[in-house]
Amino acid sequence: MEENNIQKKIEDKFPVINKVDVLHFLLNKGGVYYLPKNFEKETFHKSLREFLETDLSLKSNCYSSQQIDVISYSIRKGVKSALGLGLSMNLIMIIDDGKLFYVFKPDKWFEKPDKKESFNLKKLVNESKEADIKNWIFSYLFDLSSNEVDSFMGTENRYVQAISPKQKLWLSTSRSKEDILLAFLEISAIKKWKKEYEGNKGIKWSFLLSTNEAKIIGFNEREELIGFVDIEPGKIKVKKEMGRYPVSIGDHIIFYSARSNSNLYLEISHLVSLSANERIRETVRLNWLNRDKKDKQNLYALKLAKELNKNVQNPFDDLSVLYMEYAEGRKEAVFSDFVEDEKLLKLLNDILDYEGTIELLAAWVEKWEISYIDILALNKLLLEAIKDAVQAKNILPFHKLVRGKYQKKNKDAINAVIFDYEYARHLIKSEQNDDAKKILNKRLKQLPDESISDLLPPKDLDLMGNAAGQVLKVRILEVLVKLESEKKALEIKKQLATLQPLVVNRLDDLIQYADLKIAGKASKLKEVMEAGGLVFHETAPGDTKYHKLPHKLIEKSLRHPASRKDGSFSNIQKWLAKVEVPDYSMIKSYSEQLTEKRHPLLNEIVIDIKYALNIENLEVYISKGDKSVGISGFEGTPMYLIVGGDHLDKESIHYLGYQELKFAVAVEMAHLYFKHSRITSTD
Repeated sequence: MEENNIQKKIEDKFPVINKVDVLHFLLNKGGVYYLPKNFEKETFHKSLREFLETDLSLKSNCYSSQQIDVISYSIRKGVKSALGLGLSMNLIMIIDDGKLFYVFKPDKWFEKPDKKESFNLKKLVNESKEADIKNWIFSYLFDLSSNEVDSFMGTENRYVQAISPKQKLWLSTSRSKEDILLAFLEISAIKKWKKEYEGNKGIKWSFLLSTNEAKIIGFNEREELIGFVDIEPGKIKVKKEMGRYPVSIGDHIIFYSARSNSNLYLEISHLVSLSANERIRETVRLNWLNRDKKDKQNLYALKLAKELNKNVQNPFDDLSVLYMEYAEGRKEAVFSDFVEDEKLLKLLNDILDYEGTIELLAAWVEKWEISYIDILALNKLLLEAIKDAVQAKNILPFHKLVRGKYQKKNKDAINAVIFDYEYARHLIKSEQNDDAKKILNKRLKQLPDESISDLLPPKDLDLMGNAAGQVLKVRILEVLVKLESEKKALEIKKQLATLQPLVVNRLDDLIQYADLKIAGKASKLKEVMEAGGLVFHETAPGDTKYHKLPHKLIEKSLRHPASRKDGSFSNIQKWLAKVEVPDYSMIKSYSEQLTEKRHPLLNEIVIDIKYALNIENLEVYISKGDKSVGISGFEGTPMYLIVGGDHLDKESIHYLGYQELKFAVAVEMAHLYFKHSRITSTD
């Protein structure tokens, strides 16, 4: 009985069009909304009527008969429309196959469906509140269907172009809650497919990519899905041409990109072949790298990366997030500014232990286009954090990558040796001793001459410490001594002792040496270095008879290698000549000239060495002032030698016995013979 009454009401309202006509009209010409799975018709009707009556101040009624639902609404009693009509409108709906088909029709329309309206239809539509009601229906259905991942539908994603409200609703209702939309790109035309699709301008096609799907979808003019095809991994190819790019799906489908998105297809087509998580990672990376000055893309990339991190434990995803947070839009000097950041240091330790690091770390810095300075910073931090061979092996491919980049960029020979020294140590920790040995031996041969630093060490250098001597060469030899055979290791220990003769552990190594002569010298030197080893013992002048030394012998045996033509001092002789010498007249005024009567031993020493080296025109002065300690020779006309008076005073702690004084004077006079200019380590 109730059903008959409802049917009668519908027939009373629509006397011309019967129920079959209404169904046919709705399904073929009505608007379409896609319905979420949790949609309830009664709740929807109730909410819609509340909106009509509360928000729009209309009165409403609801009629239903089998599949057809009608919500009739009109202006409240006493209020007339702008046309002077007591306007009554009807929202007629039917639900079929998960879709809501609808149409807005006035009473007058149904009374004269085939005749031209005698009233202003445009004003009638405005007064019908159709736009307001459509917006409300979309919002209601979208809120009902939407979940957290639907927030990624926005165009802040570089690869999501404009999506209409109804398409958004379809996307929201047709995908699983975990399926994130990653790309939605316009297709301008179908070139090859089904005949009814080729050149059909009534269908709007799009390329859709989400974490779980890749497909072409087509919507008709009322935005109802009318066709789609899934794209299998490896089946999409983009060809770069002038204007629109042709995109092939297998052998059977070809479509054209739009002019505005051709490059976007090129950038993301490879994502179709990736797993769900890899698709997300690539979308994050591509949005970040192509962001230019678009802050929205930065925020989108960061947001999407954090969404992935909720469900996946991968330190490289965390590194991507940290990099984007640190960068704040920059592309260089990002990690280098955070080398002491606890979060970064902890993450790098996680990366050292991660089983995929051996493959992923080098790939990550390449894909993310990490700057050169940041790669160096990461490499340094990782090397400092290594605790065992497993960690060392995990990051070795990355260090190899950094080494290649460093060799291309760096032009300084010393820095190149230092880098390879650290690289060789990493190889050793990774149990690749042979490779380390090859690199170190090669670099040892290429090592620049360090004899200048040997001859002129810094004033504060501890000559008995590990930093004494040619430091870089020493460090390389220290590593090699552990890698070579016992026989070669002994030779290296001998070389180390030569470079650092005042370092006790070097002497200890030589004391164990098989060569008794070398072992004896090392033992004697160690005795001298021990407490009391340098206690002064007076020595008497010897009866040695001096001879003039041949020039060739002096050059071969007395001249230091660094001052020879190919030595490290040879290129700076002109500069050294510019170093000012003390004023000769001042020396004469404030110093005592050497006489045989006042200082017979010193006079004898000077005469003997002058004769041996064939030195003429030399004056010697004894200084009591600022130069009371030290022996210095200066070139000029005449040449002169200043001997500190304290070295001749037996009461002074600086007193030199005969042999010590002879050695010191001979060294300075040899410098004069070779015309060496004076220079300090500071100079």
